[in-house]
Formats: sequence, C-alpha cells, structure tokens
Amino acid sequence: MNPTGERPDDRYSPDGLIALHHAGYRDVGERIGSGDVVDIGCGVGFGAATLIRDDRRVIGVDYDLGAAGEARARRGPEGLRVVAADGGVLPFATNSVDWVVSSHVIEHFADPTNHVAEVARVLRPGGAALVLTPNETADFENPFHVHLFNAASLQAMLAKSFDDVVVGGHDATDA
Repeated sequence: MNPTGERPDDRYSPDGLIALHHAGYRDVGERIGSGDVVDIGCGVGFGAATLIRDDRRVIGVDYDLGAAGEARARRGPEGLRVVAADGGVLPFATNSVDWVVSSHVIEHFADPTNHVAEVARVLRPGGAALVLTPNETADFENPFHVHLFNAASLQAMLAKSFDDVVVGGHDATDA
C-alpha cells in the first residue's frame, strides 16, 4: 500500500496525527460495550485493533483494497476481521451490529448523507454510533477532507438519521 496521506498509518504518519487517532480510539474503547463492532475507515487497522476484547467482535471496513489487505495481514492475528467496502454502502444486514465507529471518515464524503444513513441502518435497536471528525476551525489543510463540520452542522447531519444525537468532544493529552 502506498502512503498517500489519506489515512493514518502508524509506520508513515506524523506522531502527532497518530496520537490524535489513538486518543479518539481510547475514548471510543471506553464508551462502547460488548457485542459486534464495525469500524468504518479502519485503514491499516491500528485503531480498530485497540477495540478488540474477548466480548467484542471487531470488523474493520476500508474502501481501499490495499489498506484492507494490510489491516487483515497486520491485525488479523490479533482478531481483527476486515472487509473492503464503501462506507456509503455497507455490506452488513440491517439491524446487525451493536456499535459503529466512524473515526475521521465522515469528512471524506462530499455529501455524507448516505454514510450516516448506512451507519444507522446497520445498527441494532439500542445500538450506538460514535462519529469522530476534526472541528472545522481546527482542521489542518488535508485535501482529502472535503466536508468539514462544526458542532451544529455535525448535529444536523447526524439528526437526519438518528433520533438521539449527542455532540461532544475529546482532548488529546500527553499521556
């Protein structure tokens, strides 16, 4: 897989970017419970692998076949299952997963409406989605980020498919 800068890779990306993504996955890992977890936009799988526990089945999804293959090769032995698929057309049955993680993916869609609808579609009743995205005003100039959000616009986008939306944040720390 060629590093393009589109997705973080713990071998090539700057340490600060990796730390930001690890902080997000730590937050997610503390908020989700047991069950089936889908991590959309898993890249090479370093974040998705941190979500694996004995009581969780984690499936990583990335639209790039090379990244998905890399994630499977590197993180499969840790228990990560991986599929190559588009985050706007998920290959899972309706009401089939307990948790969906969309970490730094929603901003890659020119129109994220289908992505959000697909996340909602695959969740079981009582399931939850955790969507992480950089703040519009704090986003660095990444040419792959084509739809930036502030709290209000993220709330509005998620409310198109979810009845109960909470927009919060997390802060990276030195730890």
